[in-house]
Amino acid sequence: MRAPIPGKAVVASFKDVEQFEAVVKGYVTDNQHWSAQTVTPHPLESLDALTAYRPSPIPRIIFWAFICGATGGYLMQVYAMAITYPLNVGGRPLHSWPAFIPITFELGVLTAAITGLVSWLIRLRPRLYLRELESAIITRGTQDRYVLMLVPIDPEMKAADLIAKEADLKQAGAEETEVRLWD
Repeated sequence: MRAPIPGKAVVASFKDVEQFEAVVKGYVTDNQHWSAQTVTPHPLESLDALTAYRPSPIPRIIFWAFICGATGGYLMQVYAMAITYPLNVGGRPLHSWPAFIPITFELGVLTAAITGLVSWLIRLRPRLYLRELESAIITRGTQDRYVLMLVPIDPEMKAADLIAKEADLKQAGAEETEVRLWD
C-alpha cells in the first residue's frame, strides 16, 4: 500500500465497537483512496486481521542478539580461562562453567539492549512529536472511544472531499467527527 500524504485527515470516534469494526472493515477492504489508522482503548484482535497487522521483527532480533552475546561471552571466558591462561586455583577444573554464568548473562543482556536500541532507531525512525495526534477526539480514543483516522493517499484531494467523507462517517454512526489539516 502506498504511504499516506501527511497534512490532511478525517477523524471520527465511535462508542460502539461493532459499528467501529464495520466502518473500519469497509474502508480497509473496499477503499483504495484512504489509509485507515485506528486508536482504541484496548487491543482489538479483529482489527489485526483487517489492517494486515504484522508484528515487529525487533523482538526476534533482540532475542538472537541475546543468544549471540551470551554465547560470545561464554566462549570468551572459556578461551581466556582454559586455553590462553590456564590457572589451577583451589583444584577447580579449567573449564568451570558455573563461574562463567554471571558474565555470560550480563554480556547477553548488554548485547540485546544495544541491539534493541539500534534496531528501534533504524526501523521505526521515532518522531518525538506527531502533529496528526493533536486532536481531542484522538485523545479520547485512549480512554473510552474507538477512533478512526482516515488519511487520504491522493495528495490532490480537496477539502470538499474531506468534508464529504466526514458526512459519510457521521451517517455511519460516528459520534464526533473532525477534519484535520496541518502543515
